Amino acid sequence: MSMPTVLVLPYPAQGHVNPMVILSEKLVEHGCKVVFVNTEISHKRVMSSMMEQQHSLDESKIKLVSIPDGLGPDDDRHDFGKACDAILATMPTSLEKLIEDIHLKGEDKISLIVADFFMAWAMDVAAKLGIKGAIFCPCSAAVFAAVYRIPNLLHDGILNSDGSMVTTIKTIQLLSGMPEMGTEVFYWLRFGDTINLKPIFDYLVHCARSTNLTEQ
Repeated sequence: MSMPTVLVLPYPAQGHVNPMVILSEKLVEHGCKVVFVNTEISHKRVMSSMMEQQHSLDESKIKLVSIPDGLGPDDDRHDFGKACDAILATMPTSLEKLIEDIHLKGEDKISLIVADFFMAWAMDVAAKLGIKGAIFCPCSAAVFAAVYRIPNLLHDGILNSDGSMVTTIKTIQLLSGMPEMGTEVFYWLRFGDTINLKPIFDYLVHCARSTNLTEQ
């Protein structure tokens, strides 16, 4: 039986890439091949870091590839609103093309996509191509719960459509069995004014909804 090939897609930030590299190495230990997909900028950083640390991956088992993030070389990638818009506008199409190219070349067919929770739009691509999907969240359970429950919080009138608070409540129970937490868990509120908040929040809403496309 041939080894299954898993496509791994992290959010392009160090605190997301590193845990998914570790996950990829574990997948290899359990008999999988991995196609690790970074943005072009993040890919260059990973390759540079590996050279500096003299760390290498088994290229026969973990293939490092990249796709564009939709931003120009001089764009500020710390402008999260702009980055979120660019990612959603360009990366799904680029990811789909990458997978189709891999299959056309006769390389190992992708059997599973494991996406960072903050790249959950990849589940849309997986569903379109008939590939199983799974989500990996490198953040805390509280952050996961806060983002995952956004559609419910909108429906229940706790959040406005731009992500701001409707009510003045200070604590909330996000999931049954979880203790109540302060609304500071809605970390997207830290990104500033409504103009900057809206595209970030829309991106999170998309990710939260796409999470439901994962393999059950």
